[in-house]
Amino acid sequence: MLSCPAVEAEAELGYYADPDRYDAEYAPFAADRDWYVRRARELGGPVLELGCGTGRILLGLAAAGLVADGLDLAPAMLDRCRERLLASGRLASRVGLFEADMRAFRLERRYRTAIGPINALMHLLTDGEVLACLGCVRAHLAPGGRFLFDLTFPRPELIEAFGGPRGEEVRTLRLRGGHYVQREQHRYDPASRISRVRHFFEPLGGGPGFATELRLRMYPPEAIEALLARAGLQVCRRYGDFAGSSLDPQSSVVQVYETRAEPRSSKAV
Repeated sequence: MLSCPAVEAEAELGYYADPDRYDAEYAPFAADRDWYVRRARELGGPVLELGCGTGRILLGLAAAGLVADGLDLAPAMLDRCRERLLASGRLASRVGLFEADMRAFRLERRYRTAIGPINALMHLLTDGEVLACLGCVRAHLAPGGRFLFDLTFPRPELIEAFGGPRGEEVRTLRLRGGHYVQREQHRYDPASRISRVRHFFEPLGGGPGFATELRLRMYPPEAIEALLARAGLQVCRRYGDFAGSSLDPQSSVVQVYETRAEPRSSKAV
């Protein structure tokens, strides 16, 4: 059973209201999925995934024989994930789904492995929100458990303004039986470290298009590592990609972390 305090949904939740578009964009991603599944198998389950979406990684965990729970705030994402689980047959018995906010959740199970893939923590727009999330994660880790996550590395070219009024073309994708040009625009606020990202989808051959908007906060290594320390989570490993390369500010576009809970002091505070 799940108990979750009422928390107002973020305005950008609309970005996650369209599972068809989400799957078309993210289904080709494989390197992160393969790393999380492999590392979770090594660490052992049960596994908790924050921001499980339509199940791109969650179903991979279940297919690897792990018991896994997925948490997400977007009902449409969870509905699509549930459909995929039911269609898979045998995997459904290994997976639990929970509609909850990663900043405020309470589940009965304790997890050997928790994961926050594909920039999940970047949806948290203040230090306080990150600390609330990390506190929930730590409370749900079994003794010796690990928390793994990745973030975009805030390289200069990734935080400068990008795209004109209608964005710049980044890809063509197949969606709902047609093909769409996807254009991107983002504007970065250095004071808040929040990037406002807009995507425009224009059907090839004409017709009405649509747009999405998302806000993501950038976390350079010194910022996220300070928050991890405040939350009582120790960095075990950090990488600059999913192949295990060292984190390099000059070349890395992603930062990958594996953390564990520091022992709680037995002294009264």
